[in-house]
Amino acid sequence: DESTSKSSTQKRRVLPHPSTWPHRPVFVRFNPRGDKQRALRGWATRWGPDTTNSVKTLRELEEDERVREELASASNGAATVFEPANLSETDTAGNNKENNAGVNNVKKDARVPSPVDMNCPVNTETCMDFESELFVGKVLIRFKGIGCPGNPAAVKTKDEFFKTQKRCTFQVLVQGRFKERTRTSDVQTGGEFSKPFQDVPPRYLIHAGCKFFQALTPGLDIDLLCDEPYYMALLGGTVTTLAIDENEAKCVDPKSDVPEDNKRMFGGDASYSISRRSRTLGNPETAKEYWYNTTDVYTFDYFQSVLLFDEYCLDIGIVKLRLDRHLNGNPICIMAKHTDGRYVYNFEIFHECLLPKSDQAPPGYGA
Repeated sequence: DESTSKSSTQKRRVLPHPSTWPHRPVFVRFNPRGDKQRALRGWATRWGPDTTNSVKTLRELEEDERVREELASASNGAATVFEPANLSETDTAGNNKENNAGVNNVKKDARVPSPVDMNCPVNTETCMDFESELFVGKVLIRFKGIGCPGNPAAVKTKDEFFKTQKRCTFQVLVQGRFKERTRTSDVQTGGEFSKPFQDVPPRYLIHAGCKFFQALTPGLDIDLLCDEPYYMALLGGTVTTLAIDENEAKCVDPKSDVPEDNKRMFGGDASYSISRRSRTLGNPETAKEYWYNTTDVYTFDYFQSVLLFDEYCLDIGIVKLRLDRHLNGNPICIMAKHTDGRYVYNFEIFHECLLPKSDQAPPGYGA
């Protein structure tokens, strides 16, 4: 059975205790499916974002290894000792246990979170730099109603942002460069879930709805009734705003109100409209003519005004629909993925209400 074999290889990572979550009741982290992702700087702590410590990119680490090998082979040289990064662990009661290992060129009391504790800052007006197999960039996250209980002053996003500037309830903005030249028809976005949904409408209604959306979105791949539900469509045709700049020095400020600017993708002096860009890059037949290159800086801006992460519900005006009733402990993700299985980025957004049914909950919470 295909779903059984997929589940058997599903990657999971137990969450830290909610008492340690910097932005409780939410916890935004790298999805364990994308296990090649690494935070480089700017991760969240209970007192605000860490803006002083950093780790090296994979390219820098490879360069360190090359230098190390050259020194070791030199007749009068000695290999440089590179100490491992500091790690912190969280025990089952939510208490941090930290070691005192040094980091080269980093002060001794620096702390780099473990993969379990690593998470993204929310509403701090700071970015977290990260790297994956296919991408190097940064992520900026704004959720209406989310604070920082350990240090309320760390919250810098004003309520006016959600009411006037963006008129949204959440924003996740990813900005950076691709490591490989990639066809736009090979990069998808959407959602992947490790457990079947619960309390869903009748199957015939879901099938009809999926057919309807597939007719509207060429290339949409969707199955909401299988053991591991998913929906995937092309990134370039789905993301709310796409901006492309020549380099880091000229790229748009991620904290600003980023305008659509796709002319470097299509050529010419003017951008395509959002609807035209979505049609062109959302259809696999036309998207295969365009590429993400390795020199331009791409800004993918996701935002909308229905999803409330502080309550983990859909606000459709006349009623709020609780998502935990249907998600069965699955977190919502913001992700981009190559059709060969490698992730460009993959962030999962947990809420404390998901823990009773989650297979990644800390002891005392999980299903």
